Amino acid sequence: MADPAALPRSSSRPAARPRSRPTTEHPLSLGTSLVRNPFQTLPMLLATLLAALGIATVVMLATSIARTALAPNDFLMGALLVDPRGAPIVTAQAAVRRLPRAADAFSVRTIPVRGRFLDIELPFPITFVGNGRARELLERYGDHIAEGRLPAPGTLDVALPISLARARHLGVGDAIGGLDFPSPLRIVGLVDGPRWIGIGSLADGSRITPDALIAFPAAGIDAGTLEQDIRGGLGYRTRHWTADPGGSESENKYVADLALLLGFIVLVNAAVLATINGLLALFYFRQRQREFVLLSVLGWDRPALTRRAIGEIAAVIGLGWVLGIAATWGLMRLVDGLLFQDRGITVAFYDPTPAYVTVPLVLTSILISSAVVAVALRRFDPIGQLQGQ
Repeated sequence: MADPAALPRSSSRPAARPRSRPTTEHPLSLGTSLVRNPFQTLPMLLATLLAALGIATVVMLATSIARTALAPNDFLMGALLVDPRGAPIVTAQAAVRRLPRAADAFSVRTIPVRGRFLDIELPFPITFVGNGRARELLERYGDHIAEGRLPAPGTLDVALPISLARARHLGVGDAIGGLDFPSPLRIVGLVDGPRWIGIGSLADGSRITPDALIAFPAAGIDAGTLEQDIRGGLGYRTRHWTADPGGSESENKYVADLALLLGFIVLVNAAVLATINGLLALFYFRQRQREFVLLSVLGWDRPALTRRAIGEIAAVIGLGWVLGIAATWGLMRLVDGLLFQDRGITVAFYDPTPAYVTVPLVLTSILISSAVVAVALRRFDPIGQLQGQ
Protein backbone atom coordinates (compact mmCIF):
# COMPACT_ATOMS: atom_id res chain seq x y z
CA MET A 1 0.00 0.00 0.00
CA ALA A 2 1.35 3.38 -0.98
CA ASP A 3 2.48 5.71 1.68
CA PRO A 4 -0.06 8.56 2.00
CA ALA A 5 2.78 10.97 2.57
CA ALA A 6 4.18 10.09 -0.82
CA LEU A 7 0.91 10.88 -2.61
CA PRO A 8 0.73 14.33 -4.25
CA ARG A 9 -1.19 16.79 -2.18
CA SER A 10 -4.11 18.56 -3.78
CA SER A 11 -3.91 22.29 -3.39
CA SER A 12 -6.97 24.23 -2.41
CA ARG A 13 -5.65 27.27 -4.29
CA PRO A 14 -7.01 27.71 -7.82
CA ALA A 15 -4.51 27.43 -10.62
CA ALA A 16 -3.00 30.78 -11.54
CA ARG A 17 -4.42 32.16 -14.79
CA PRO A 18 -1.90 33.17 -17.41
CA ARG A 19 -1.54 36.91 -17.53
CA SER A 20 -3.01 38.47 -20.62
CA ARG A 21 -0.85 40.90 -22.53
CA PRO A 22 -2.05 44.44 -21.84
CA THR A 23 -3.65 46.07 -24.86
CA THR A 24 -2.11 49.25 -26.17
CA GLU A 25 -5.43 50.54 -27.51
CA HIS A 26 -8.06 51.95 -25.23
CA PRO A 27 -11.43 50.45 -26.26
CA LEU A 28 -12.96 53.94 -26.32
CA SER A 29 -10.05 55.76 -27.99
CA LEU A 30 -10.69 57.92 -31.00
CA GLY A 31 -8.91 55.67 -33.50
CA THR A 32 -10.52 52.48 -32.19
CA SER A 33 -13.96 54.09 -32.27
CA LEU A 34 -13.60 55.18 -35.89
CA VAL A 35 -12.38 51.74 -36.99
CA ARG A 36 -15.16 49.92 -35.14
CA ASN A 37 -17.88 52.09 -36.67
CA PRO A 38 -17.15 51.90 -40.42
CA PHE A 39 -20.77 52.21 -41.54
CA GLN A 40 -21.11 55.48 -39.61
CA THR A 41 -17.77 56.98 -40.68
CA LEU A 42 -17.55 55.84 -44.31
CA PRO A 43 -20.49 57.90 -45.67
CA MET A 44 -19.01 61.15 -44.34
CA LEU A 45 -15.53 60.20 -45.51
CA LEU A 46 -16.71 59.28 -49.00
CA ALA A 47 -18.84 62.43 -49.33
CA THR A 48 -15.80 64.59 -48.49
CA LEU A 49 -13.51 62.56 -50.72
CA LEU A 50 -15.80 62.84 -53.75
CA ALA A 51 -16.42 66.57 -53.21
CA ALA A 52 -12.69 67.29 -52.89
CA LEU A 53 -11.99 65.09 -55.92
CA GLY A 54 -14.61 66.87 -58.05
CA ILE A 55 -13.62 70.42 -57.16
CA ALA A 56 -9.86 69.83 -57.25
CA THR A 57 -10.20 68.14 -60.65
CA VAL A 58 -12.16 71.08 -62.09
CA VAL A 59 -9.66 73.57 -60.67
CA MET A 60 -6.68 71.59 -61.93
CA LEU A 61 -8.24 71.34 -65.41
CA ALA A 62 -8.97 75.08 -65.47
CA THR A 63 -5.48 76.04 -64.31
CA SER A 64 -3.92 73.53 -66.72
CA ILE A 65 -5.78 74.94 -69.73
CA ALA A 66 -4.90 78.49 -68.70
CA ARG A 67 -1.33 77.38 -68.07
CA THR A 68 -1.09 75.81 -71.51
CA ALA A 69 -2.57 78.86 -73.24
CA LEU A 70 0.11 81.04 -71.64
CA ALA A 71 2.96 78.60 -72.35
CA PRO A 72 4.56 80.65 -75.19
CA ASN A 73 5.02 83.51 -72.69
CA ASP A 74 6.16 81.27 -69.83
CA PHE A 75 9.78 82.45 -69.99
CA LEU A 76 8.51 85.96 -69.15
CA MET A 77 6.38 84.93 -66.17
CA GLY A 78 7.80 87.07 -63.37
CA ALA A 79 10.73 88.21 -65.56
CA LEU A 80 11.37 90.96 -68.13
CA LEU A 81 12.50 90.78 -71.73
CA VAL A 82 14.63 93.91 -72.16
CA ASP A 83 15.35 95.53 -75.53
CA PRO A 84 18.41 97.83 -75.09
CA ARG A 85 17.46 99.89 -78.17
CA GLY A 86 20.75 99.53 -79.99
CA ALA A 87 23.02 99.75 -76.94
CA PRO A 88 25.70 97.06 -76.70
CA ILE A 89 24.39 93.98 -74.91
CA VAL A 90 27.34 93.87 -72.49
CA THR A 91 26.79 97.52 -71.53
CA ALA A 92 23.04 97.04 -71.13
CA GLN A 93 23.54 93.91 -69.03
CA ALA A 94 25.92 95.71 -66.66
CA ALA A 95 23.51 98.66 -66.37
CA VAL A 96 20.55 96.43 -65.46
CA ARG A 97 22.61 94.47 -62.93
CA ARG A 98 23.56 97.72 -61.17
CA LEU A 99 19.91 98.51 -60.46
CA PRO A 100 19.20 97.96 -56.75
CA ARG A 101 15.96 96.08 -57.43
CA ALA A 102 17.40 93.71 -60.05
CA ALA A 103 18.65 90.25 -59.08
CA ASP A 104 20.32 89.22 -62.36
CA ALA A 105 20.24 89.73 -66.13
CA PHE A 106 21.00 87.20 -68.87
CA SER A 107 21.98 88.05 -72.45
CA VAL A 108 19.70 86.07 -74.78
CA ARG A 109 18.42 85.60 -78.31
CA THR A 110 14.98 84.05 -78.85
CA ILE A 111 14.24 81.93 -81.92
CA PRO A 112 10.61 80.84 -82.41
CA VAL A 113 9.76 77.28 -83.41
CA ARG A 114 6.42 75.70 -84.23
CA GLY A 115 4.66 74.58 -81.06
CA ARG A 116 1.38 72.77 -80.43
CA PHE A 117 -0.91 73.89 -77.63
CA LEU A 118 -4.51 72.73 -77.11
CA ASP A 119 -4.30 71.15 -80.60
CA ILE A 120 -3.46 74.59 -82.06
CA GLU A 121 -0.09 75.35 -83.64
CA LEU A 122 1.49 78.49 -82.21
CA PRO A 123 5.07 79.84 -82.23
CA PHE A 124 7.12 78.91 -79.17
CA PRO A 125 10.35 80.77 -78.33
CA ILE A 126 13.64 78.95 -77.77
CA THR A 127 15.87 81.08 -75.53
CA PHE A 128 19.57 80.94 -76.40
CA VAL A 129 21.58 82.16 -73.39
CA GLY A 130 24.93 83.87 -73.66
CA ASN A 131 28.15 83.26 -71.72
CA GLY A 132 27.37 79.57 -71.19
CA ARG A 133 24.77 80.39 -68.50
CA ALA A 134 22.04 78.08 -69.77
CA ARG A 135 22.02 75.99 -66.59
CA GLU A 136 21.80 79.10 -64.40
CA LEU A 137 18.77 80.38 -66.31
CA LEU A 138 17.10 76.98 -66.18
CA GLU A 139 17.58 76.78 -62.42
CA ARG A 140 16.30 80.34 -62.04
CA TYR A 141 12.98 79.15 -63.50
CA GLY A 142 12.99 76.05 -61.27
CA ASP A 143 13.29 73.60 -64.20
CA HIS A 144 15.70 70.76 -64.82
CA ILE A 145 16.87 68.43 -67.59
CA ALA A 146 14.63 65.34 -67.40
CA GLU A 147 16.14 63.52 -70.37
CA GLY A 148 19.31 64.00 -72.40
CA ARG A 149 21.66 66.89 -71.61
CA LEU A 150 22.03 70.65 -71.73
CA PRO A 151 22.95 72.17 -75.13
CA ALA A 152 26.65 72.75 -75.66
CA PRO A 153 27.71 76.43 -75.97
CA GLY A 154 28.05 77.75 -79.49
CA THR A 155 26.02 74.95 -81.15
CA LEU A 156 22.53 74.74 -82.62
CA ASP A 157 21.55 72.20 -79.97
CA VAL A 158 18.41 72.91 -77.95
CA ALA A 159 16.45 71.45 -75.04
CA LEU A 160 12.67 71.55 -75.42
CA PRO A 161 9.94 71.40 -72.76
CA ILE A 162 8.97 67.77 -72.39
CA SER A 163 5.25 68.55 -72.88
CA LEU A 164 5.92 70.40 -76.13
CA ALA A 165 8.14 67.59 -77.40
CA ARG A 166 5.48 64.96 -76.65
CA ALA A 167 2.75 67.02 -78.31
CA ARG A 168 4.81 67.17 -81.51
CA HIS A 169 6.04 63.57 -81.13
CA LEU A 170 9.66 64.68 -80.85
CA GLY A 171 12.48 63.25 -78.80
CA VAL A 172 16.19 63.51 -78.15
CA GLY A 173 18.07 63.31 -81.46
CA ASP A 174 15.30 64.80 -83.60
CA ALA A 175 15.60 68.12 -85.44
CA ILE A 176 13.20 71.04 -85.43
CA GLY A 177 13.17 74.06 -87.72
CA GLY A 178 13.02 77.65 -86.57
CA LEU A 179 10.25 79.78 -88.07
CA ASP A 180 12.67 82.54 -89.11
CA PHE A 181 15.97 80.67 -88.85
CA PRO A 182 17.32 78.73 -91.85
CA SER A 183 19.30 76.01 -90.04
CA PRO A 184 17.62 73.13 -88.19
CA LEU A 185 17.91 72.94 -84.42
CA ARG A 186 18.90 69.56 -82.95
CA ILE A 187 17.13 68.39 -79.78
CA VAL A 188 19.62 67.12 -77.21
CA GLY A 189 17.53 67.36 -74.05
CA LEU A 190 14.02 67.58 -72.61
CA VAL A 191 13.18 70.07 -69.85
CA ASP A 192 10.69 69.40 -67.05
CA GLY A 193 9.51 71.62 -64.22
CA PRO A 194 6.97 74.29 -63.36
CA ARG A 195 7.76 76.39 -66.48
CA TRP A 196 7.76 75.64 -70.21
CA ILE A 197 11.31 76.67 -71.13
CA GLY A 198 13.10 75.91 -74.40
CA ILE A 199 16.78 76.64 -74.06
CA GLY A 200 20.00 76.84 -76.06
CA SER A 201 23.52 78.08 -75.28
CA LEU A 202 25.56 80.82 -76.98
CA ALA A 203 29.31 81.31 -77.10
CA ASP A 204 31.67 83.97 -78.45
CA GLY A 205 31.90 83.73 -82.22
CA SER A 206 28.77 81.58 -82.61
CA ARG A 207 26.37 82.11 -85.50
CA ILE A 208 23.65 83.29 -83.12
CA THR A 209 24.37 86.48 -81.19
CA PRO A 210 22.36 87.89 -78.25
CA ASP A 211 20.14 90.85 -78.95
CA ALA A 212 18.14 91.19 -75.71
CA LEU A 213 18.20 90.58 -71.96
CA ILE A 214 16.07 88.59 -69.54
CA ALA A 215 16.07 90.44 -66.22
CA PHE A 216 14.84 89.05 -62.89
CA PRO A 217 13.69 91.24 -59.99
CA ALA A 218 15.22 90.89 -56.54
CA ALA A 219 13.46 88.90 -53.83
CA GLY A 220 10.27 90.58 -52.73
CA ILE A 221 10.15 92.85 -55.81
CA ASP A 222 7.60 92.26 -58.57
CA ALA A 223 8.45 92.48 -62.25
CA GLY A 224 6.31 95.59 -62.72
CA THR A 225 8.42 97.57 -60.28
CA LEU A 226 11.66 96.53 -61.98
CA GLU A 227 10.09 97.40 -65.32
CA GLN A 228 9.54 100.99 -64.14
CA ASP A 229 13.19 101.23 -63.06
CA ILE A 230 14.49 99.98 -66.41
CA ARG A 231 12.17 102.11 -68.53
CA GLY A 232 12.53 105.27 -66.45
CA GLY A 233 16.17 105.00 -65.46
CA LEU A 234 17.72 103.37 -68.53
CA GLY A 235 15.23 104.12 -71.31
CA TYR A 236 15.09 100.50 -72.52
CA ARG A 237 11.95 98.82 -73.84
CA THR A 238 10.61 95.92 -71.79
CA ARG A 239 7.98 93.21 -72.06
CA HIS A 240 6.70 90.82 -69.43
CA TRP A 241 3.77 88.58 -68.56
CA THR A 242 2.89 88.19 -64.92
CA ALA A 243 -0.13 87.75 -62.70
CA ASP A 244 1.19 90.03 -59.97
CA PRO A 245 -0.04 93.63 -59.39
CA GLY A 246 2.59 94.88 -61.82
CA GLY A 247 0.88 93.09 -64.72
CA SER A 248 -1.20 94.78 -67.37
CA GLU A 249 -4.92 95.45 -67.02
CA SER A 250 -5.87 92.65 -69.41
CA GLU A 251 -3.65 90.15 -67.58
CA ASN A 252 -5.10 91.03 -64.20
CA LYS A 253 -8.66 90.88 -65.59
CA TYR A 254 -8.00 87.38 -66.95
CA VAL A 255 -6.74 86.19 -63.57
CA ALA A 256 -9.62 87.90 -61.75
CA ASP A 257 -12.24 86.31 -64.02
CA LEU A 258 -10.74 82.86 -63.52
CA ALA A 259 -10.63 83.36 -59.74
CA LEU A 260 -14.28 84.51 -59.75
CA LEU A 261 -15.38 81.40 -61.66
CA LEU A 262 -13.48 79.03 -59.39
CA GLY A 263 -14.72 80.86 -56.30
CA PHE A 264 -18.35 80.42 -57.39
CA ILE A 265 -17.80 76.69 -57.99
CA VAL A 266 -16.22 76.27 -54.56
CA LEU A 267 -18.98 78.27 -52.84
CA VAL A 268 -21.78 76.16 -54.30
CA ASN A 269 -20.03 72.87 -53.56
CA ALA A 270 -19.11 73.99 -50.04
CA ALA A 271 -22.79 74.66 -49.28
CA VAL A 272 -23.85 71.29 -50.70
CA LEU A 273 -21.12 69.33 -48.89
CA ALA A 274 -21.74 71.14 -45.60
CA THR A 275 -25.45 70.25 -45.80
CA ILE A 276 -24.77 66.60 -46.64
CA ASN A 277 -22.13 66.19 -43.95
CA GLY A 278 -24.35 67.97 -41.41
CA LEU A 279 -27.11 65.40 -42.01
CA LEU A 280 -24.57 62.56 -41.93
CA ALA A 281 -23.15 63.90 -38.66
CA LEU A 282 -26.63 63.88 -37.10
CA PHE A 283 -27.15 60.33 -38.34
CA TYR A 284 -23.68 59.44 -37.05
CA PHE A 285 -24.57 60.75 -33.60
CA ARG A 286 -27.96 58.99 -33.39
CA GLN A 287 -26.47 55.68 -34.42
CA ARG A 288 -23.96 55.88 -31.59
CA GLN A 289 -26.12 57.10 -28.70
CA ARG A 290 -25.43 53.94 -26.70
CA GLU A 291 -21.70 54.66 -26.82
CA PHE A 292 -22.26 58.23 -25.61
CA VAL A 293 -24.47 56.90 -22.80
CA LEU A 294 -21.64 54.57 -21.75
CA LEU A 295 -19.17 57.44 -21.80
CA SER A 296 -21.52 59.50 -19.64
CA VAL A 297 -21.77 56.66 -17.11
CA LEU A 298 -17.97 56.50 -17.02
CA GLY A 299 -17.84 60.15 -16.01
CA TRP A 300 -17.57 62.09 -19.25
CA ASP A 301 -19.33 65.42 -18.93
CA ARG A 302 -21.12 67.20 -21.77
CA PRO A 303 -18.13 69.39 -22.86
CA ALA A 304 -15.91 66.30 -23.03
CA LEU A 305 -18.49 64.47 -25.12
CA THR A 306 -18.76 67.47 -27.43
CA ARG A 307 -14.98 67.63 -27.89
CA ARG A 308 -14.94 63.89 -28.56
CA ALA A 309 -17.66 64.13 -31.24
CA ILE A 310 -16.11 67.17 -32.93
CA GLY A 311 -12.70 65.49 -32.92
CA GLU A 312 -14.13 62.42 -34.65
CA ILE A 313 -15.91 64.56 -37.26
CA ALA A 314 -12.78 66.62 -37.98
CA ALA A 315 -10.67 63.46 -38.28
CA VAL A 316 -13.09 61.80 -40.73
CA ILE A 317 -13.57 64.91 -42.91
CA GLY A 318 -9.84 65.72 -42.84
CA LEU A 319 -8.96 62.18 -43.92
CA GLY A 320 -11.54 62.37 -46.70
CA TRP A 321 -10.00 65.63 -47.93
CA VAL A 322 -6.47 64.18 -47.98
CA LEU A 323 -7.65 61.10 -49.87
CA GLY A 324 -9.60 63.31 -52.29
CA ILE A 325 -6.55 65.43 -53.14
CA ALA A 326 -4.42 62.29 -53.57
CA ALA A 327 -7.11 60.76 -55.81
CA THR A 328 -7.18 63.96 -57.91
CA TRP A 329 -3.44 63.83 -58.45
CA GLY A 330 -3.59 60.14 -59.42
CA LEU A 331 -6.56 60.65 -61.74
CA MET A 332 -4.92 63.58 -63.52
CA ARG A 333 -1.70 61.58 -63.92
CA LEU A 334 -3.72 58.88 -65.66
CA VAL A 335 -5.63 61.34 -67.86
CA ASP A 336 -2.41 63.19 -68.69
CA GLY A 337 -0.80 60.03 -70.03
CA LEU A 338 -3.89 58.86 -71.94
CA LEU A 339 -5.25 62.11 -73.42
CA PHE A 340 -3.44 65.35 -72.70
CA GLN A 341 0.17 64.75 -73.71
CA ASP A 342 -0.64 64.18 -77.38
CA ARG A 343 -2.77 67.34 -77.44
CA GLY A 344 -0.16 69.71 -76.08
CA ILE A 345 -1.94 70.24 -72.75
CA THR A 346 0.29 70.36 -69.71
CA VAL A 347 -1.30 69.46 -66.38
CA ALA A 348 -0.28 71.85 -63.60
CA PHE A 349 0.98 69.20 -61.17
CA TYR A 350 3.28 71.76 -59.54
CA ASP A 351 0.43 74.19 -58.82
CA PRO A 352 -0.95 73.88 -55.23
CA THR A 353 -4.08 75.88 -56.13
CA PRO A 354 -6.41 72.81 -56.28
CA ALA A 355 -5.50 71.88 -52.71
CA TYR A 356 -5.78 75.46 -51.44
CA VAL A 357 -9.16 76.01 -53.10
CA THR A 358 -10.70 72.98 -51.38
CA VAL A 359 -9.63 74.08 -47.88
CA PRO A 360 -12.71 76.34 -47.38
CA LEU A 361 -14.82 73.37 -48.43
CA VAL A 362 -13.38 71.25 -45.63
CA LEU A 363 -13.50 73.97 -42.98
CA THR A 364 -17.14 74.82 -43.77
CA SER A 365 -18.11 71.17 -43.63
CA ILE A 366 -16.37 70.65 -40.27
CA LEU A 367 -17.97 73.81 -38.84
CA ILE A 368 -21.54 72.92 -39.88
CA SER A 369 -21.24 69.26 -38.89
CA SER A 370 -19.73 70.15 -35.51
CA ALA A 371 -22.51 72.67 -34.87
CA VAL A 372 -25.18 70.05 -35.67
CA VAL A 373 -23.65 67.51 -33.28
CA ALA A 374 -23.07 70.13 -30.57
CA VAL A 375 -26.76 71.09 -30.67
CA ALA A 376 -27.76 67.42 -30.54
CA LEU A 377 -25.51 66.86 -27.50
CA ARG A 378 -27.07 69.81 -25.67
CA ARG A 379 -30.39 68.00 -25.90
CA PHE A 380 -28.85 64.62 -25.12
CA ASP A 381 -30.23 62.99 -21.94
CA PRO A 382 -28.21 59.91 -20.95
CA ILE A 383 -30.50 59.13 -17.97
CA GLY A 384 -33.54 59.12 -20.21
CA GLN A 385 -31.72 56.86 -22.65
CA LEU A 386 -30.90 54.39 -19.85
CA GLN A 387 -34.48 54.38 -18.58
CA GLY A 388 -35.81 53.80 -22.08
CA GLN A 389 -33.64 50.71 -22.65
